[in-house]
Amino acid sequence: MKGTRFLELDGLRGVAAFAVVLFHYFYRYDQIYGHQFEVFGLFRYGYYGVHLFFIISGFVIYWTVQRSEKPLDFVWSRLSRLYPVYWAGLIITFFAICLFTLPGRESDWLTFFANFMMFHEHFGFSHVDGVYWTLSLELIFYCWFLIIFSTGQLKHVDKIFIVWVLVATGLKLFYPDSMLFQKLEKLLVVNYIPFFALGIVFYKLKNGALSRWAITLLICSLSSILMTHNFKESLLFL
Repeated sequence: MKGTRFLELDGLRGVAAFAVVLFHYFYRYDQIYGHQFEVFGLFRYGYYGVHLFFIISGFVIYWTVQRSEKPLDFVWSRLSRLYPVYWAGLIITFFAICLFTLPGRESDWLTFFANFMMFHEHFGFSHVDGVYWTLSLELIFYCWFLIIFSTGQLKHVDKIFIVWVLVATGLKLFYPDSMLFQKLEKLLVVNYIPFFALGIVFYKLKNGALSRWAITLLICSLSSILMTHNFKESLLFL
């Protein structure tokens, strides 16, 4: 730790980012367009860098809210970090596609402007760049955490997330093809909430604040990952 930065987290972000880059430039590109060489199968596991990002996000968001005196502080802290970089990436991507073209990846001006607020998926607009899907989930997670913070329920965060993880797990195991799942999948971050929850538990572990409820949340989150993801790959990730 140095100042207000946790340098180990920066290192983990670097690992996660590098894993995702390898996944996209080798495995994912080969799926869509095809390389002129055989891609080593191990690159497919770079996708799990996304899961690591979500764990880091859970850690950082809980850390941020602990240091925020009021909800507006939390909002400014998160949005000032998320939106400027996102807007820069969005503009560069859009104009790069316009200038150089990329078959199947074209976007129009209406979609471009709809993407600016990051809520575009909920209004039927596609991503200018598909990799931004994680940011949409991050924003939803921020909104839920803002509600928890604003309503004074932060002291019950472990219990809230236990229920959240259990509901998400139940939906994914028993109602994966239902209309209910389709409506709640993004709203409740169904597929990835156990990873965000792990980040909260790891923050508490680092600060010596583990309680029986935090340990219960840890068990629920790990169990959810094992039950709802490919078992072999879940063990690899864990």
